[in-house]
Amino acid sequence: MRHLIFIVLAALSLLTGCASADYQAYAAAHEAAQVTRNRALLEIAKSGSETSKVAAVMSLQFGSQQGLQAPRDAWDRALQALGILTPAIVQTYGIRQQTHLGVVQSNNALATRRDDNATALGFGSLINSPVVVTQPAPVIVNAPEPVIVSPEVIQVPVIQPAP
Repeated sequence: MRHLIFIVLAALSLLTGCASADYQAYAAAHEAAQVTRNRALLEIAKSGSETSKVAAVMSLQFGSQQGLQAPRDAWDRALQALGILTPAIVQTYGIRQQTHLGVVQSNNALATRRDDNATALGFGSLINSPVVVTQPAPVIVNAPEPVIVSPEVIQVPVIQPAP
């Protein structure tokens, strides 16, 4: 039980992340870039053609909805690649195991048939073996005198119905 708790805590500590000083610097740089962008769009909205004013206002309106994403390091990219490769690896493993299972089942069926045939041949050899089945002494049957049957004709009386 202690080992299980230790494993769960170790996994949680490896899977959780925390903001570092690098992330804070990234967030500050991102915020400064957003402020500069918004000022540039404001200048475009103040001066320029009607189309550029509309585009600048739309960009101000819809561009501010972007969320801040943390910088990604090599570990994150490796995990993403692993997430892409994992289904292919699992499917390849599953196909390989199913093929192996089919071969094993086929070999087992063949061994069973061979065993059945060997058993049937074994029984056949026991039946024809003179050691197991002893033949009785020959029996001589004397044919009796032939019986002659003479055909006899039986006369059946015919009864006439009364009128």
